[in-house]
Parts: sequence; structure tokens; C-alpha cells
Amino acid sequence: FLFYLFYIYYNTFFSFVNLVYTFITFLFAFLWFFVSAEDEAKRMGDEYVSVEHLFLSMIQNPNKEIKAPRKHRL
Repeated sequence: FLFYLFYIYYNTFFSFVNLVYTFITFLFAFLWFFVSAEDEAKRMGDEYVSVEHLFLSMIQNPNKEIKAPRKHRL
């Protein structure tokens, strides 16, 4: 019985750690995505970040974190 409780605790704890790691990874990927889009807007001489800047940023800086929601059909 104690082993079973330890097993549940162990799996729950590491599931939580994995969830936090995934969240932080996505957060940094999307922050990089928006900073890159802002740089693109400045480079083009625009005052605001628009969809075209986001799109160009995504094309110029592809990474697995940004592609992951598409992979999982989110």
C-alpha cells in the first residue's frame, strides 16, 4: 500500500514538473516570437506590430515550440 502511495506521488510530482517545464518552454518560445516580430516591425519602419510582422517572424525563426500546437491540432 505504501509503495502504491509513493508511486502515485512520484508520478504526480513528475507530471507536474513536466507540465511546468513545458509551460516555461512555450512561454519563452512565444516571447521570442513576439520580440522577433517587434524587431521586424522596427526594421520595416512600422510603428505597430501587425499580423504581417508576426507571420514574417514565424517564417524567419521556425522552432518546434511554435509548431507544436499545429502538430497536436490545437
